[in-house]
Amino acid sequence: MKSGLIVAALLGSLLGYFAGGGFFHVIIGYYLFLPLGGLCLLFYFLGTLEDRKQEKRKNPEGKAVAKSLLIAAFVLSVVLTGEGISNYRRYDVENFVEETIPLLDAYREEFGRYPSKLQEVTDRELPYYFQNRRPFDPPYSSGASGFTFSYMPPDHMISGLMLTSSNRQWSRAD
Repeated sequence: MKSGLIVAALLGSLLGYFAGGGFFHVIIGYYLFLPLGGLCLLFYFLGTLEDRKQEKRKNPEGKAVAKSLLIAAFVLSVVLTGEGISNYRRYDVENFVEETIPLLDAYREEFGRYPSKLQEVTDRELPYYFQNRRPFDPPYSSGASGFTFSYMPPDHMISGLMLTSSNRQWSRAD
């Protein structure tokens, strides 16, 4: 039973890692896996209580109770791992931007304008959500009056997040 729980949790975590907070993770995870995992946990606890009331411990329902715990371990680990990966990737973007803004301001002080590319001020690798973007949708853009960072987390279906040099706060960009 314990090895089955470990395997179910590892497989769920692996699937959650690859889902990584994307569309699959939000729709399937929150609306299917999370309720299913909670229901399986409920059945597990109810079955455990029923087993304690009975003198005979080895009943056929006990196997179903154990299987419900395995299912719960799998589906809950998918959701929790995917959520953790998504939160880490958002933190990585916000940390990258927070570290880059002073470099952009220093560049503007020296040259009188913001750089056209981030590579002019930093050689740090771009965060995951900034990579593999469409060419017409860059994560950073600048003009004479300021700069803009933007990205669309996979769990946002239509809107993204944007930070501009004028307010320097992340806001929803519809």
